Amino acid sequence: MRLRNQCLILAIFLFLISCKPGSLDSGLFSGKPCKAPCWQNLTPGQSTANDVDRFINNLSAAEWPGRRSLFYPPNCSEKIVSDKIGTVVDAKVSFQIENDKLTFIGSSPINPPTLGEIVNSVGPPEYFEAVSASGDAGVAYFVEVYYPARGLGFIVAPNQEAIGYVRPNTKVMTIEYFAPGNLLSYFTARYSCFIGQAKAIAGAQREIADRVQPWSGFGAVKVTP
Repeated sequence: MRLRNQCLILAIFLFLISCKPGSLDSGLFSGKPCKAPCWQNLTPGQSTANDVDRFINNLSAAEWPGRRSLFYPPNCSEKIVSDKIGTVVDAKVSFQIENDKLTFIGSSPINPPTLGEIVNSVGPPEYFEAVSASGDAGVAYFVEVYYPARGLGFIVAPNQEAIGYVRPNTKVMTIEYFAPGNLLSYFTARYSCFIGQAKAIAGAQREIADRVQPWSGFGAVKVTP
């Protein structure tokens, strides 16, 4: 009887964990309910604005109380859901919609995977950026990893003392889902909602030329300013 009760408690615990905000990206590893870049049965490049609205409306209002819609003329909108109301949140998902089509998803989970876990599951990335930026607060270090042919991108949050390195234990800050293609189509989809397609393409071409590098593995990397 005691063993049965322990098993029941464990099952309830696992169920509660699976329902917490931030678990929506579990399909990245399991392929359920669909395989990335499909996300919770929403597929960039195929799903519509109505599909996104239905998904958001079916989310628990207690777990995802933050709901915002932003509009970017002439034909783009961004829908954002979060685990808290306001801009300071622990988990957030944004959906970019252009001409009634879902084009880009950015998910920032509560308990994110590490970059090593991503590479072990998905495989080696195609490209990456390692960028440093100087400001009044000092030097900031950013790393982004790209799988454009698979419709996946990852913004990671390295420790600032790790400048010049990409390490497997670095936590992923944001997981990006988009229609599979190449670097140009990825950056265009990422930015066109906010600045328009023409400017997005021009900016993408500059970023690819100046900052993007072929994946060279974990360890020391070239950092671009």
